[in-house]
Amino acid sequence: MKIDDYFLFIYKYLSKKKLRTLLTSIGITIGVATIFVLVSLSQGLQNYISNQLSTLGDKVIFIYPGVSKGFSSSINGFISNTFLENIQRLPGVQIAIPEYLISTEIYYNNNYGVATVYVINTKYINYLKYDGYQIYQGSLINNNDQCQVDIGYNIYKGNNNPNDQINVGDYINIFNQRCEVIGIFQETGGGFNNEIIFPEGYYKKIFGNINYNYLMIIVYNYNLAYIAINDYINSLKGQSYVIITAKSLESEINSIVGGLTIFSLIIASVSLLISAINILNTMYTSVLERYKEIGLLKALGMDNNEVLFLFLLESGIIGLIGGIFGIIFGYIMSNIAGFIFKSMGFTALQPYISIQLIIFSLLFPFFIGILSGTIPAIKASRIDPMIALRYE
Repeated sequence: MKIDDYFLFIYKYLSKKKLRTLLTSIGITIGVATIFVLVSLSQGLQNYISNQLSTLGDKVIFIYPGVSKGFSSSINGFISNTFLENIQRLPGVQIAIPEYLISTEIYYNNNYGVATVYVINTKYINYLKYDGYQIYQGSLINNNDQCQVDIGYNIYKGNNNPNDQINVGDYINIFNQRCEVIGIFQETGGGFNNEIIFPEGYYKKIFGNINYNYLMIIVYNYNLAYIAINDYINSLKGQSYVIITAKSLESEINSIVGGLTIFSLIIASVSLLISAINILNTMYTSVLERYKEIGLLKALGMDNNEVLFLFLLESGIIGLIGGIFGIIFGYIMSNIAGFIFKSMGFTALQPYISIQLIIFSLLFPFFIGILSGTIPAIKASRIDPMIALRYE
């Protein structure tokens, strides 16, 4: 029996059983669509963050006073002048930039919001490029003693209402001060969208003092600087510090995304397991319905292996149909999810649909179908043609 004869035979049968075929494959469709959406969004997030971290490369090291690492680290203390000076003297360090991070209320165009404010001396302002900041409109703040700010893209857009938009030259109220907007940062998928850069000198005019709570360190020799910084921090007693680099962040992010991917596969596997049982039942029914037909085929010369292959291929195609619809629905849903996330300001959560994901979404349900149809296929291959031809 030629391979095209197998496909023609399967096509004719499944065409007669369209509704049952679709109902059987719907579980596969749901499972594949779920995997497609979650994995595409996870890969999109991972790619975005990797691209963002690549701008840091091996030029920047961050130090926070705290007690833990990564995303769970808490700012618990401040950077002393002694600590800053000692870091600045370490080999491999080009410059150590003290900054103050605070969350505060802002008012603009009769609207209220909360923003993350980075207080920095304007003499260091050009080093912000190493932290991923890029100007979309206007310029970086340039006067340390005036109330001027650079704002993130989401703040610039307001509530996505043209009437709420803040432009260069407009004013916002922050720390109960009326400050001019000098520049607007490009849209990103991270926290930069909701951040404000504020001049250190003017902050001191308002509050009298400042306790820096993190350092951005620009290095000219990454390995030399990292080892020196790590050794120095380990030699300290009392206040602990957390060292964060692009490599450490990427490693933790990859771990988180990998966990989310595994979790999504587990969730989708429940649907796929139910689908596998449905395919098993459908193929058993198919064997019973074609019992006499199978006997006739074997009487005409089809051997056991050919019958086995026919039913395995049929069950695999049922799974493949579910996979195709799963890709279609998954593609639609992932793009809808990406649009919703983007409208909410989470531009990092955009789907990335790789050829590997598409191939997996086709082959995985195909082999699930084959696996589910194995027992019915074996049963069909062992049918005695003499008994089958007398079957009523």
